[in-house]
Amino acid sequence: MKNLMMGSLLALSLSACDSLWMDETATADPASLVVQVWEEINENYVFFDQKGVDWASALTRYQAQVSADMSEEELFEVLANMLRELEDGHVSLQAGFNNFRYHEVYLDFESNYNPGVVERVYLDRKINELGPFVYAILNGEVGYLRYGSFGDDFTQEQLVYLMDYFFSTRSLVIDIRDNLGGAAGNVTGLLGLFITEPQTVGQQHMPDGQGGYTVTDISVEPNEEIAAYENPVIILTNRKSYSSANVFPGFMSQLPQVTVLGDTTAGGTGLSTGRELSNGWKYRYSGAKITLADGTDFENGFPPDVVVTTDFNDAAAGVDALLEAALAR
Repeated sequence: MKNLMMGSLLALSLSACDSLWMDETATADPASLVVQVWEEINENYVFFDQKGVDWASALTRYQAQVSADMSEEELFEVLANMLRELEDGHVSLQAGFNNFRYHEVYLDFESNYNPGVVERVYLDRKINELGPFVYAILNGEVGYLRYGSFGDDFTQEQLVYLMDYFFSTRSLVIDIRDNLGGAAGNVTGLLGLFITEPQTVGQQHMPDGQGGYTVTDISVEPNEEIAAYENPVIILTNRKSYSSANVFPGFMSQLPQVTVLGDTTAGGTGLSTGRELSNGWKYRYSGAKITLADGTDFENGFPPDVVVTTDFNDAAAGVDALLEAALAR
């Protein structure tokens, strides 16, 4: 089995996202476009088993909905509805007049996060910001680190400052609620703060073209300039923790000092592949996948070690039940 450093994983995943293909011989009539999308997904999508999708019947069903004289807007809706059946937040369709992305991974669930309560009550309106982070020490002994998006980069200097700030804390709460993901390299940057030696944290599964996968270990190196934080770490998650914010608690959960607390994440372990239709529209789908180091799949969400919910009644009382539970650990 090969070994892959997380930085290389990032490069591969980004190149996959930006690698676009167009069949120059294909026509742009609606029926042909339905076939183009269906065949590409049928041959290369990696989560049929996890999603329970009846993709075999989709071609017939959606071809019956198109006609040569339909508008672009009508065709877009048909293709978007077909892609929606995959129930995958990494699936999208882009035209000049509209973009489709699957948002239902979090829309029908309780938020379990009220930033106003956190900022007014727990941070006491004193909001320390450094790069993409909000940070504080709560109750005089518990570190709090809010990271709103893995798409927001940070610097080594910022990490040095933060870990020195948290050095004497009893525990550290990392709040990634409402974090919809971003760059895999930022997962590495944070995870390296909590290990003392190289750690295999996951596997990348790339289709081998023969019905199987080429499996590569994903390894992370410790941050050599910063002493590892080895006290308890509590990661707060909700149903709007997606993609890299799903991978991060999954990978971190394999460390002995880490507890994931809150709600099951929204999932998202696919590496996105981009394609271009013969009419110029672009679409993406999960063409490879990430698992935990032992091969465990968590595409449909990573469950917390400790389930805690909070609601509008808590918010009205100035309480964040997840943060209260983390502070009590």
